[in-house]
Amino acid sequence: MWKGSTMAMEEELTNVAFLRAFIENIGDLFAENEVDEIWITFPDPRPKDRDIKRRLTSPRFLDQYERILKPGGIVHFKTDNEALFDYTLEILAERQAKGLLQTKNLYSSDLQEHTMGIYTTYERRYLGEGIPIKYLQYTV
Repeated sequence: MWKGSTMAMEEELTNVAFLRAFIENIGDLFAENEVDEIWITFPDPRPKDRDIKRRLTSPRFLDQYERILKPGGIVHFKTDNEALFDYTLEILAERQAKGLLQTKNLYSSDLQEHTMGIYTTYERRYLGEGIPIKYLQYTV
């Protein structure tokens, strides 16, 4: 967050927000149709069945993201976890997500340009371990 906010200030961007908050409150922090893009990067996969509702790509959270996104807004998702990625694809198929682009190996695909060359700390670690990065995006 520090790096991103510093870059935003240096470039005098006025349409960027960096928040540290509980995701459950995201609907209280943004108005309906206020946000252009949401990035979900390397969330806890919550592998236990009892934690499905806590996955950041569960319908409960996708509903909140879609409410605050502008029409045509984009949700980006990156993970190293194949089970979470597959779960997310299943949920998006049920929701008939528009404009879905996806790959199970981002850096061997043509979708790399969609991530703007941004690497997280976890992403660098996983790549160093030879773990492929899964990526998807869809529009609302």
